[in-house]
Amino acid sequence: MRYDRSGSGVGYGQYAQTQASSGSVTTTVYNYQTGVVTAVNSDNVVIAGNGQQTTIKTNSSTQYVNGKKPVVNDTVSVVGTTADNTITATQIGVVNQ
Repeated sequence: MRYDRSGSGVGYGQYAQTQASSGSVTTTVYNYQTGVVTAVNSDNVVIAGNGQQTTIKTNSSTQYVNGKKPVVNDTVSVVGTTADNTITATQIGVVNQ
């Protein structure tokens, strides 16, 4: 497994995970972002950080670190994939201090 990181600032960016198995190679690009939750509903979490607001789609596959779902004003770290300009969370962690 190999990770390549790129990003233009602390708190957001992307990395690629490359795996080789049975003679084939698969690369998945993940986006990561941290910010403060400004809204939550059953399908989305909206976070603000780094001068922008981002809507993150959630679904039944989204994993919540320690089982804790975020609420407004939580600081979160999100990892997800992007398709059709939509970020879908694979994992969300609440990182309040």
